[in-house]
Amino acid sequence: MKKLTKSSLIQNEVWAKGGEGGKQLAEEVMKKCKSKNSFSFAYNLNESVEAKLKDITKKIYGGKGVIFSDKAKEKLKEIENLNLSHLPVIVAKTQYSLSSDPKLLGAPKNFKLEVNDLQIRNGAGFIVAVCGNILLMPALSKNPAAQSMKIDANGKISGLF
Repeated sequence: MKKLTKSSLIQNEVWAKGGEGGKQLAEEVMKKCKSKNSFSFAYNLNESVEAKLKDITKKIYGGKGVIFSDKAKEKLKEIENLNLSHLPVIVAKTQYSLSSDPKLLGAPKNFKLEVNDLQIRNGAGFIVAVCGNILLMPALSKNPAAQSMKIDANGKISGLF
């Protein structure tokens, strides 16, 4: 693997400069996509949802298997009956660990990923494996940025960044 240097890094400033702030990064990504590489998917889309999750757990997270709750097992059957097993699978889990257990910090090995639920996101075209006790929508921080924003009498906005 090529070692990253400070000169090889590209800063993404879309949040501050809009599309122009991501132009250099987009150009580099397009260049890399056209060059020879060893990219491969973590799983085959033709596999079952269960097999996809096992592949993700073993190949990406370093775990040894998957445990499905009764609710998740029922959802596996529903997904199969609806002929949706071909959809890609994403995992919603704690940010503190590659496992589903927030107490197993970082990158533990040989754990079993615990899948509590499977949610079909047919419009978006994927299935969400919900692992552990997690909220699926982003929450605001204790001090949202909006609290620091101000608009003066001339309509000038401050406190955005």
